[in-house]
Amino acid sequence: MDLDRAQPPKTYVLSPFGLGLIATYAFLFAVLHSLARAWGITIYSLWYPIAGVRFAFLWRYGAKFAWPFALAELLVQALWGRLDKPPIEALVFGLSVVLPPLGYGLGIRVVRAALKEKPEKETALSMAIAMAVAPAVAASFSLPWAFLDQRASLISHVVDRLAAILTFLIGDVLGVLLLAPPLLWALALRSAKSRHAPKRLTTPRVFEGAAAVVLAFLVSWVAYSAELGVRLEPFVLATVWIGLRLGPWAAWSVAASTALYVLFGLPTATPTADRVELHLLAACIAVAGYLAGGYSDAEIRHAAEIAQRDRLLFQAERLKTLRAMSVAIIHEISQPLSTLAVEAKHLREASQAGSIEEEDFKFTAQLIERKSSSLAELVRTLRRFGARTTEPATLIALSDVVNEAVLVVQSEAKALKVRLEIDGASREQIVGNALELQQALVNLLRNAMSASPGTSVMVRLGSTPARAFFAVENTPTVTPADGMGVGLIIARTIVEASGGELRRSEIGSRVIYRADFPIKAFEHG
Repeated sequence: MDLDRAQPPKTYVLSPFGLGLIATYAFLFAVLHSLARAWGITIYSLWYPIAGVRFAFLWRYGAKFAWPFALAELLVQALWGRLDKPPIEALVFGLSVVLPPLGYGLGIRVVRAALKEKPEKETALSMAIAMAVAPAVAASFSLPWAFLDQRASLISHVVDRLAAILTFLIGDVLGVLLLAPPLLWALALRSAKSRHAPKRLTTPRVFEGAAAVVLAFLVSWVAYSAELGVRLEPFVLATVWIGLRLGPWAAWSVAASTALYVLFGLPTATPTADRVELHLLAACIAVAGYLAGGYSDAEIRHAAEIAQRDRLLFQAERLKTLRAMSVAIIHEISQPLSTLAVEAKHLREASQAGSIEEEDFKFTAQLIERKSSSLAELVRTLRRFGARTTEPATLIALSDVVNEAVLVVQSEAKALKVRLEIDGASREQIVGNALELQQALVNLLRNAMSASPGTSVMVRLGSTPARAFFAVENTPTVTPADGMGVGLIIARTIVEASGGELRRSEIGSRVIYRADFPIKAFEHG
């Protein structure tokens, strides 16, 4: 489920829910801030889990909660007695407490403003960018604190103080990347508007991702066996690969596993420099993996949006086709209607006079039935052709597509005195959208008929062991006024979307447009 896009109702800071959210955050801050001391180095911690809670709440409920969260953190620190200092020191310490939450709020606002995405349209990629930007802004806000805080005297050089800010950034990034995604997932479970993420967890891709992780582990093990220390660099490539192939949640799973090893599995005797390096690598793995997964999801969604717009364009073209054929269609429908009216009048008059004969009655009834059935089939075909389609690709027979398309253009063919002929047969099935393929063939037929009035247009069907095809053949006698522009472009787009190929060839004076499609079994999911 695409839970990062499931948006809650609009929440106000001073509403009962907003006040409850602030109280919950204050409680979690008290617990997780104390927990972070286990990973403390000098001033800051290499893992700061409350950063993940902070980001998740601000991302989901709005950056307007940055100030209340900052005051909540300040209140907790005051209850712990941390503000019992001289005025200047208390002011500096208070700024060090409130600035990071405000930095998170600003970072989230900047990302949303830069990407110009509505909340309901936000993607995993925008959230991944915010996960990297918000801690960076908060770290920049902490620069004055690193130089002004009295405890900074523990750090003797400017470079060391900047290294402390790096520690702050690593701890926050790990806290955000490890806790924010599952927390947002849990929060979004309450929403009835959760959207579905692209389905990519197919069995081959799962094995592919597992192979990438195993390979990364083997490379790291070889490096460790060669006394090169714990090397996490191979997991960067593995996590990025998994993010691109399986999405952000699969990448998060690998990154979280790597980070958990760094947080809890390192020997206690690991030197501080090595510990900082491994935590930095774990943070880079998490950021790179989630960005790769977010980018992959965004690409899939953009492709889906383009496909949806194409379907709207196809429907508009079908309606345009029906409008262009409206005169011929009206004539085609009016003839059987007139016949039905005449025959019905004949039956009524004969029955009133009592002079109808049984054979005459049967003949007239059969004529009415035949004309009615033909008319009903034509109307159903035209309605299907003009309808909006949201059907997924299914197994279809090209012969059915050809028969439906010929029926659609039959009226126009009669008006242009064109003989439509079907040669060959193919019951092979291909994967595609039946209505859209009918539209592609209708466009080709209309182009051929408009270029060959008074002649014949041939539709050929056939197949090879691996491919099935239909082809439209005609001998042009005139140049169509409208050319062969949009209709041909749409036909080619539809054919290629079905995995096929549309080619033009000439044999003497005959022009042939042939569409080839691969024959394959339909794969579900």
